[in-house]
Amino acid sequence: MTKTVTKETVTKEKSITQEELKVFMDCRSSNLENLAQLGNTEFQILTLEEQKWEIKSKIKETEEVYTNHLSTIKEKYGEVNIDLQTGKITEVNEESKAV
Repeated sequence: MTKTVTKETVTKEKSITQEELKVFMDCRSSNLENLAQLGNTEFQILTLEEQKWEIKSKIKETEEVYTNHLSTIKEKYGEVNIDLQTGKITEVNEESKAV
């Protein structure tokens, strides 16, 4: 059974008010803006995560250089303390090793 649309039924159809429609439209618009903002934020998080991993990698590389250099110094000078301001080395005494 199909309903026949006539001029009389079209004029009897009801609609919400423009103010009521505006609330729905504003909500939809706001959600679209919020979703776009969320997407941008997620992209920024990904970018920051990549930067974090690059920095961690650089830290690890620096630690490896430090450790390798420390081994070279130990081979050359033995167990010594190094003043990193002046480069001056002093022998490590037995009391320092125990601590």
